[in-house]
Amino acid sequence: DHLRQLGYVVLLTADEDTIRRRVEHNARRPLLQSDENLPGNIASLLAIRRPLYEATAQFTIDNSSLTREKAAGLIVEAARKAFGWQS
Repeated sequence: DHLRQLGYVVLLTADEDTIRRRVEHNARRPLLQSDENLPGNIASLLAIRRPLYEATAQFTIDNSSLTREKAAGLIVEAARKAFGWQS
């Protein structure tokens, strides 16, 4: 609830294969660099975190196959609807 008080909470999701491709060479993801079982680590983290993220989000978008521009446009569109903003 605290996050929602601070602003509009958006959850960007992706399928596990997409997440793996995006993080497998990223040294800034220490929880995903500690083991040879990257797919298993991703699945474990998602199982723990996803329910919390989903409970907090006001808008969820699967960006597995979206460009950054398309995802941003969908988020702006959802925020406009949520706040009654004109386009």
